[in-house]
Amino acid sequence: SDQLLHACIRTSGWSHRNAEVDISAQGARECGEYCLSGAFKYFGFEHPRESKVQCHCSHAVFEELVPHSYCQGGSDQLDDHSWEGRAGPHAVDGYFFGDRGFRSVYLARDSSSKSRGHPMSEHVAVLLPLAEPTYVYRTGAGSYDVINCRKLKGEPRGTAEQRRCMEYEGIMNPWPSYRDAAIRHRATDELLCRGQRGICAAKYEYMTDLTPGCREMVQGCRSALRHLHEMMYRKDLNQQECNNFALKSVRGFFHDYMSDDIDGSVMSENDLEMNTGLCRWTQYINVLSDHTKCDAGTIIQMAGQMGYDACGLPLWDVDTDIKTYIKLNGGHACSARTKGKDAFPKKTTDQLFDENTGQRLEKFSDIKVSADAATQEAFWCAVNPHRCATGQGRRTDGKSDGEAEYAVEASAAAHVIGRVTCPMKGKDTQGRHHTIRTGFWHEPRAAKAKGKGMNALKERVNEGYAKLQYSQCLGRPHRKSGSGSNSVLPSETDLNAEGGACNMPTHFLGTVKIGGRHRISRFMKIASESRYETLNSFQRARCSDTKRELYVPLELLTIDRIPLPTSPALERFRNIAWDGVGTITSAWDSCEPGCNIDVQANRMCGGSGLENFDWNGPQPKPQPGPGAVCSSVNCPAGKRPKSGSTSGSTQDACCEAVPCPANSEGVDVLGGCTCRNNYEGSISASGTSPYFTGQCIEKKCS
Repeated sequence: SDQLLHACIRTSGWSHRNAEVDISAQGARECGEYCLSGAFKYFGFEHPRESKVQCHCSHAVFEELVPHSYCQGGSDQLDDHSWEGRAGPHAVDGYFFGDRGFRSVYLARDSSSKSRGHPMSEHVAVLLPLAEPTYVYRTGAGSYDVINCRKLKGEPRGTAEQRRCMEYEGIMNPWPSYRDAAIRHRATDELLCRGQRGICAAKYEYMTDLTPGCREMVQGCRSALRHLHEMMYRKDLNQQECNNFALKSVRGFFHDYMSDDIDGSVMSENDLEMNTGLCRWTQYINVLSDHTKCDAGTIIQMAGQMGYDACGLPLWDVDTDIKTYIKLNGGHACSARTKGKDAFPKKTTDQLFDENTGQRLEKFSDIKVSADAATQEAFWCAVNPHRCATGQGRRTDGKSDGEAEYAVEASAAAHVIGRVTCPMKGKDTQGRHHTIRTGFWHEPRAAKAKGKGMNALKERVNEGYAKLQYSQCLGRPHRKSGSGSNSVLPSETDLNAEGGACNMPTHFLGTVKIGGRHRISRFMKIASESRYETLNSFQRARCSDTKRELYVPLELLTIDRIPLPTSPALERFRNIAWDGVGTITSAWDSCEPGCNIDVQANRMCGGSGLENFDWNGPQPKPQPGPGAVCSSVNCPAGKRPKSGSTSGSTQDACCEAVPCPANSEGVDVLGGCTCRNNYEGSISASGTSPYFTGQCIEKKCS
């Protein structure tokens, strides 16, 4: 038979409706039809006796789930075995008919229904295909039947392929450390089920409900991932090196997030002093986005996550609880967002950028943030949306959060593998002048940390972490040199970037001591989920679905099956991917501000394309918009001027709705936004930038 047992439960109720039918395939169908006639969702069997069995109907399954074998006479859980001698057959014609105290459960479906939610037109029971038991993980750490995920998360949702995967596929087996840690964990249901269902939902082959436009979007982003992999990883991982493109990808991720959301606006922000040295990398992101038609924010997420991994810090292994996914199809920014109408600070009371120049405020310079604890605390309160001791949504206990513990750790991890490529001079908060050396934060000492290969890179990370931990709270902004492996070489930078995280005045931890690597993935998840919610016109016309995700480790299992995208422009970048490994003077490095980049030429911004882009070519010239512009039109509260030199003379032509800000949901600000679950606050329309007031702040347990 090809019938599917939906569940096996220990009974404690189900008195909604019952009958008695024959123990046979015909009897099973009669039971299903009987329950469908009463508009019940489920039918099931219990107490098989000789040739008859009880048929039960219900609208939901709330009872304890047990192994499927219990519903075919395989239970040793009965307290009283006196009834066993009178039991009829438990399994006939491919159906399980339960046992005393255990009920088999089947899903009643109308044969004419083509998808979930269709009204019933005939009372015909159709049992979903496949009769094998649900998947059971069996390892040295223990075993786990994924049917138990229903207790926590309810029935699987998604396409038929996704739902089948969630209950019948051991999709987590390629990552035994993740799987086994989840099984050992005291909250097995939450951790393992989150991974089981999340990875199944993220498998492209199972996204069979995509529209043609959305399929093009997902395919394009997988194609971009393929090219990123080509840029960062050697084909033989025993020859793997941490190249400068990977390092720029980690830095670029932080800087795109700092200026606002993960949205690609960093491509238009090369004039910012803090982005000096990112020119070649942003040019690549622009070209790859144009070629694959994958939004730049998605590409930057993938690049940042893979950059850590390619340099010896296995991002997806550092935390069992939190795994970072790629959120697809966020808004693709075609202009800068640190000033003007598109500026969108995480908190209106904690500005990070000068509203006139768009530059990062001088009080948050690298030297000041490194040298002063109060400044570092205020910096992360401005970068992250979480509540702090003062300002918008402030905590009532006088403590700050700002997720500094996560952000500091992720920043430290970037520095363990990273470099200072341009000379740095400036004053600390006391007015004292400092000059910071260029160089890597850590150069390998031990023989096993030198050379090529993932094992050597991981040893280098371990060495670097130990050294940064040693010196973190000993001096700032300059690192104090220790002895042996803790010494700071003349060729290494002496910047102590995490020194400011020691003795922060109001942060609830006081000092965020680096070394808790699980925090890295938590910051990356926070930042990756901070997506620009306004899709541009290209995106809206193609695909408005913003709920799809990819899981990079799953994609990497079969990455070579994805065709490598090619163009003259992409080949130019691929040719320099491994330039200057181990130096601070590669083709990816520059200390000159500005950049030869034409974001408007990207086809996702309405341009003609970048397949022949050459960074040695002429500088792009801004193109003025035709006709009269909207400069004289005042937008109502809750709406903002449209991007670019829009022509028109009415509010409809010149103004656009402001999307609901982070951690809120609704149509838009004008239509009303409410805080999501686990967040509190309020959002109101405003006539001045950012055209709303208020914020939704994460609730904290008291």
